[in-house]
Amino acid sequence: MTTENPAPALSITGRARTERAARFAKQLASHLGNTLPIVSDGPVHRVEYKGVVGTVTETDTSLELSIIAPAAPLLFGAMRTLERHLVRFGEREGVTVEWDDPATDAAYRSAIAAQAQQQAQEQAPGQAQEHDQH
Repeated sequence: MTTENPAPALSITGRARTERAARFAKQLASHLGNTLPIVSDGPVHRVEYKGVVGTVTETDTSLELSIIAPAAPLLFGAMRTLERHLVRFGEREGVTVEWDDPATDAAYRSAIAAQAQQQAQEQAPGQAQEHDQH
């Protein structure tokens, strides 16, 4: 009898620097909590979904982010969700998310770019047909 070892989990940490960390964390927890179970304990907010564990921790000067996932697509999806929402919430003050692992960050950005390119190619034929009908 052989037992298979599960694939090692992938993880990344990062931060969104802001003086309004508590406000953005509350906004993020409220927004994500509409569709996902969020557990908040003081300054720490945690969500688990499809084997992914995401943690957002408030500090005085930032939101500290931690994601653990069983596979790269799930890790990248969680990174995109957190980053997209935090950048949108903090748009006025120029909030960005900085990930701590340059190799994972580069792979994430490459996967997002490839996905956007694929979506554009899938939409292009429909746009051409739409123009032909006018």
